[in-house]
Amino acid sequence: PIAASICQQIRGDAEADRGDAAAARRAYEAGKALAVTAKDAQRTSELALAIAQLEFDAKQDDVSLDSITKLQKDARRRGAVSCEANAAVLASRIRLAKADPQGALDVFDEVDPDVLQSYRTKMIAKLTLGQLYGYRGEADEDGVVGLDRIDAVIADAKQRGFVGVELEARLARVLVK
Repeated sequence: PIAASICQQIRGDAEADRGDAAAARRAYEAGKALAVTAKDAQRTSELALAIAQLEFDAKQDDVSLDSITKLQKDARRRGAVSCEANAAVLASRIRLAKADPQGALDVFDEVDPDVLQSYRTKMIAKLTLGQLYGYRGEADEDGVVGLDRIDAVIADAKQRGFVGVELEARLARVLVK
């Protein structure tokens, strides 16, 4: 069931990339059901986050934070740092859409992007923090302003050949400016 769950997640990702949210949701729901059956908490959380991301993409500020907050806390309890970071990114985006910039920053209190192993997850967490500080026009505790954080993500992604992350960071920079 775990391999089938992974296949459904890949299928859901492909459908989401194509813009077919309904097909993506069906694939994610099928994968989540398989993960629940296999009692795989990590896979269940990842698929629940994927479903929540679809909801956010469709509704923006009309998405409940309760399930995301629960997923983030559960991931923290399990020591699943990448899942926790992904939940923090989504929660911060929801909070920004709800005009809560301080809350958007607060969800990162327990998240350190530098300890994340997945390059994309690490860079998206750093990018999101850059956006948050950029929107606020502030520097972080190390004195680094938001646009500089975003520029660092752009430079690193470009150097490593991660075109998708680089483009996402370039878009973020335009939106923050």
